[in-house]
Amino acid sequence: MFKYIGKKIDVKYDSGLHYTIEYLSDTQLQWVDLADGIQGADKQGTEDVYYYEIANDVYSFNWIEETGISVCQTINFKDKKAYSFIAWNDDSAKGKRAFAIQQGSIQFID
Repeated sequence: MFKYIGKKIDVKYDSGLHYTIEYLSDTQLQWVDLADGIQGADKQGTEDVYYYEIANDVYSFNWIEETGISVCQTINFKDKKAYSFIAWNDDSAKGKRAFAIQQGSIQFID
């Protein structure tokens, strides 16, 4: 069982993207966009998430949003770091998918 169920984090990326994420269960998370992030993206969502522990307190989370945005996010809870690969539909991009690589920090919200 994922030990952060019921916990909420604040994720701030160096690019200015800013989200809160709450881990609802072993299979779902809820996120809220606080910075009007990616154009065409929803402002919030509850997602089916797939995760695995890479190292002690380092997890990789993966989900696909209703809009087709795909997220692969690595969170290092010990060092409070976040890394994400985010991809979305874009007819002008290679393979008709654009992407952004993000890095930033996390903080637990009480």
